[in-house]
Amino acid sequence: MTSFVGGRGDVLISYGNEAITAERSGQAVDYVVPDATILIENPIAVVKSSHNPAQAQAFVGSLRGPDGQREWANAGYRPVLKDVAQEFSSTFPTPSRLFTIGDLGGWPAVDKQFFDRDNGIVSQILAGGSR
Repeated sequence: MTSFVGGRGDVLISYGNEAITAERSGQAVDYVVPDATILIENPIAVVKSSHNPAQAQAFVGSLRGPDGQREWANAGYRPVLKDVAQEFSSTFPTPSRLFTIGDLGGWPAVDKQFFDRDNGIVSQILAGGSR
């Protein structure tokens, strides 16, 4: 995004939160939410070696609740709770075909299809081949 708003490039494919952040910071960006796009699911977990597991779990719980989801939405991330998503529907319009990695067969299938070192789509593109 930094290179793009700095004048290098005509089109950028990126996460929506990056465009929202750039726009909110005064950058002149024009972005389009495609009709079909994947829902980016940011994981969060408490690690076993946490020195404060109860506080860490409370923090995770707060992020998943309505107030935490509002904070995420205010930071430019699509909320996952329906009521909060409705509050931010003008910022995060729902694409007609919003899908998840599970709809594509899950990470093991996607990893093999796209990122396999020998036969993945990305490997073939980087090698200059076509599919």
